[in-house]
Amino acid sequence: MERKKKTRHGKLIAQVGLITSAIFILTINFVAYTMYKSSVDGFLGGQQTSIEDRLNNIEFRISFHTNLEQMVDFWMNNPSISSQSTEPIRPEEFVADVCYGSPDPYETNWQNNSSDYVKSYLSKIGYSSVKSELDMVSQDYDYDSVMLLRNIDDKTGYVISEYKKNLEPMQLGDILEYDLEDHPALKEVINSAPGTSQVHFERVENFTASGTQYIGYKPYYYEDKLVAIIAISYNWSAFEREIRSSIFIRMVIGVCALLLESLIISLLLYRKAIVPVTKIQHSVRGYIETMDSAQVIEDMSKVKQKNEFGELSEDISRMVNEIDRYTSDNIKLAKEQERVLAELELAAKLQNDSLPKDFPENDKFSLFASMTPAKEVGGDFYDFFFIDNDHIGLVMADVSDKGVPAAMFMMMSKSLIFNFAMRGYSPKKVFENVNEQLLLHNDEGMFVTVWFGILELSSGKIVAANAGHEYPVIKKADGRFEMFKEKHGFMLGCMPGVKYTEYEFTLDKGGALFVYTDGVTEATANDEEIFDNARLISALNTEPDAEPEQILKNVSAAVDDFIGDVPQFDDLTMMAVKMKDDERKV
Repeated sequence: MERKKKTRHGKLIAQVGLITSAIFILTINFVAYTMYKSSVDGFLGGQQTSIEDRLNNIEFRISFHTNLEQMVDFWMNNPSISSQSTEPIRPEEFVADVCYGSPDPYETNWQNNSSDYVKSYLSKIGYSSVKSELDMVSQDYDYDSVMLLRNIDDKTGYVISEYKKNLEPMQLGDILEYDLEDHPALKEVINSAPGTSQVHFERVENFTASGTQYIGYKPYYYEDKLVAIIAISYNWSAFEREIRSSIFIRMVIGVCALLLESLIISLLLYRKAIVPVTKIQHSVRGYIETMDSAQVIEDMSKVKQKNEFGELSEDISRMVNEIDRYTSDNIKLAKEQERVLAELELAAKLQNDSLPKDFPENDKFSLFASMTPAKEVGGDFYDFFFIDNDHIGLVMADVSDKGVPAAMFMMMSKSLIFNFAMRGYSPKKVFENVNEQLLLHNDEGMFVTVWFGILELSSGKIVAANAGHEYPVIKKADGRFEMFKEKHGFMLGCMPGVKYTEYEFTLDKGGALFVYTDGVTEATANDEEIFDNARLISALNTEPDAEPEQILKNVSAAVDDFIGDVPQFDDLTMMAVKMKDDERKV
């Protein structure tokens, strides 16, 4: 007894859970990426605006130092002097050379001033002023560092002043090593056209401090000459930590919300889908075992969902009703098929019994015939019968159809030919009378092709007529089989008033006659090639002097070898007659 399959109620919900989990993970990743990118883009937009404003502010403040280029040159050459603190009281030399000589000492071409003290004093004041500007911006805003530098070559820069939060700043005279190929924004600033003041941004690693920095550069020009580069950097690593922390908190809240939503959906899915599916599955499996359609219909009526499951239960109820009806019809059809098969077997037996099996043989001739139907009941037939002691009728025929109707038409044709031949009619008269009789009861429009000959045993002479049938094949004594192409008449049962002709030929002692239906020459192989007349003649001449039974075996074997595994589509019917030599009389 077959074991019942264990019902797993969680299969569907598990599969839905897997799909939901995959969608959940993809959604979380997408949301996280969107939140991160949105936060970063928003921060960068605001940060770029803020940095650009601060850089413009610094540029405005240091622009009051009209002699900044001269001071930068002096600072680069005298970093230790310039970074010292200025003395609180100005000496007489400064007052005499600068204050009384010019209304504004900062506009004085002090590089040409001969006093080293004045140069030192002014450079100190200028440096202190610029440094204060940088420190002020750095303290007012949360920047990692603010610096003023001058590029020396592609690998180094000269730090003029830097303010750095919580770290030791670089001082006047410090050299900053870098590769401009790694700093495209800085390179664009250095190579920018004179007079431009566009701010360029880049994100770099370990530039003026460890970690990731986001830096904005702005060129400072004086009289179309790049005097210095103002730079502000923001601690990108700290920003990323803040962003990730914020996103993590939001993600935790989002995950909790999605999990709660998934739980609610799972419960609804169980009530609305799993429960009705389980009922339907249980009922269907019960029907497979018991075929109790009434029970299935009752079970399906309990599925009350007004959705696809409710429609499915109604469909199943209709289906079991259809299965019951179909099963009943099949039982009736099977019984009908059994009856038809039984009738076909009986018809095949009657047809086979109607064909003569006692093949005559005496001291004058021998004869053998066979019929292999393509269906249970064929349309071909052969016949031979003694008209008197010296004359025997030979018939080879092919009805235009197969099956039971062809068998009935065949038996009627066979009986008519026999009756008219036994009245002593010649072959042409037999055909003319049979043709008219077949037309009387032929509403199906069937017809038959026939070769009919009367053999005179004493002389070997054959008088024959051909009603649309295949050519006979004749072998003369000590010769080979050859096709005998005579004149054909019209098929029997097609048209009233048809006149037929007859002809004569003689079978010498040792000669033979072979007649057949088109199932032999039109046997078809896999490549759609037919057996044809040439192959038939070749098969007959493998043993031209063989006895009739062996002749038929040789032809049958040749046809089987030719078609191979291709099913036989037409009846194969053959008959051979051989006249005996005097030396071989029995």
